[in-house]
Amino acid sequence: MTDLRRTFSRHAATAVIATGLLVGTSLGLTSTSYASRTVRHTGSTAVITADVNTDPPSLDPAKGFDPISWSFLHATFVTLLTFTSSERVVPWGATAMPTVTNGGTTYTFHLRPGMKFTDGEPVTAQAYADALERILDPATKSLLMAFFQVIKGGLAYSNGKAKSVSGIQALGTDTLRVTLTMPDRTFLDLMAIPNASAVPPKVIAKHSATFGLAPVGDGPYMITSYVPGKSIVMVKNPGYFLASTVATKQIDVTIGLTPQVEALAVQNGTTDVMMDPIPTSTYLGVRGNPRYASYLHVFSSIEDNYVAMNMQMAPFTSILVREAAAYAVNQDQVLKSIAGMGTALTQILAPGMPGFDPSVKVLGSDPAKSRRLLKQAGHPGGKGLPTLTFAVATGGFTAGQNVAEVVQQELEQVGFKVQLKVMAPGEFLSTLGKYPLTMGIYGLDYPDPYDLINSQFACSEIAAGNNWQYYCNHAVDAELAKSLALPLDTAIPVYRKLQAEILADFPWIPLYYLEYHYLESPKLTGFGASPTWPLKFASWSL
Repeated sequence: MTDLRRTFSRHAATAVIATGLLVGTSLGLTSTSYASRTVRHTGSTAVITADVNTDPPSLDPAKGFDPISWSFLHATFVTLLTFTSSERVVPWGATAMPTVTNGGTTYTFHLRPGMKFTDGEPVTAQAYADALERILDPATKSLLMAFFQVIKGGLAYSNGKAKSVSGIQALGTDTLRVTLTMPDRTFLDLMAIPNASAVPPKVIAKHSATFGLAPVGDGPYMITSYVPGKSIVMVKNPGYFLASTVATKQIDVTIGLTPQVEALAVQNGTTDVMMDPIPTSTYLGVRGNPRYASYLHVFSSIEDNYVAMNMQMAPFTSILVREAAAYAVNQDQVLKSIAGMGTALTQILAPGMPGFDPSVKVLGSDPAKSRRLLKQAGHPGGKGLPTLTFAVATGGFTAGQNVAEVVQQELEQVGFKVQLKVMAPGEFLSTLGKYPLTMGIYGLDYPDPYDLINSQFACSEIAAGNNWQYYCNHAVDAELAKSLALPLDTAIPVYRKLQAEILADFPWIPLYYLEYHYLESPKLTGFGASPTWPLKFASWSL
């Protein structure tokens, strides 16, 4: 069964929007740019200052589909469900977890009473219903559309064959009922991502296209100023139903600084938070320095970094050639090129993801075996192999040119001939599938193992732009589809079996799971990163 929900990963969405709107927004400032900036500390109501390299691609819940946008959306809007720090789904705007009926296809949510948007409009079941329908409306051009087409009537509405979504019903002011086309365990996860937030119907009716520039929400903070390319100011929302838990009255975000300058500002005490991970050069300067021990925060990502081999393009139509390439690359050398900020990738399900199997060992480098495999494939010493173009993106979207050069060198030592093609993210994404080697990255959209396996390896994900290795096994697809009706604990053995089957086909050259390093003021508490959103503003305090 084809999974209709997936058309784009959050990482891909970030890169595409960045190419169109954000590339070149860096102000190129040096440390002297902070000379007149003052950090304002006033006890528990301190104004926290933060820096970020680029604008969030969108502050509209229907459109923001990337880690930075999700952080702002989670701060300014309320979803019916949300994730705890341990990635468990719990009620937020709902009074309790939904009632599930009709064989796991109907979900009934009851809203907290008295919720209001910051313009005074009440938050109702209809507001949530309209928000979901807005995502499914092709006029919105939401990258989330396919996620929610599991809702009954969603696909017909998206295709213009229906005037409304039959599976979405507002029953009075405080009850929302959603009916799916089939049982889907991950629907609870979808309702917990920031994009499933309610938006004010009256504002959307007038300003749908520009809502992301002046959002009106109901969350812990409200955005009082947004100047693209320069700044965002968020002020505590006194009408938020958990306002007493929000310690900081205001967060000022400066946009357009390089990560190097962000880090320097934290080190100098002129800003509190750098919102981008520190670059390798900065990390080498602070690593092991006791002065910055209390500044440095490390988070392991739940994402796969690898080199995708196009299995539908010669010479990687041969499993022997793919296996030879996989054994040629030394992951230790790759990790050295990123200053050790990561761990060797062993499997699809990254550490921290349910189903991760610690018994799976690192593939390891074996150049002698690689050469034997090439000879067995009819290419002794690489004879007869074409020069392989290796596509790499700039801008931190995937592992960079430094990593690619290590991979190139390792492959060439066993007989491959590799030519790097380094591109801006937009060009990189527009050429997926055109080259035999592609630097790959995929992070989770929600904490369920189905997401990582299906998105990267389902046949339908080739056209969707997520399956960069062009892997297609219809038997795997069928088992993945069936797994959605299973409880997670029951499904985990299925996912471990499927990932073993997929990896036995050698679709990729495994690289690493990245570790993100940030510098934050030691005065700041509550800073934390999670696989779903890296920065949770409502937890911050000074």
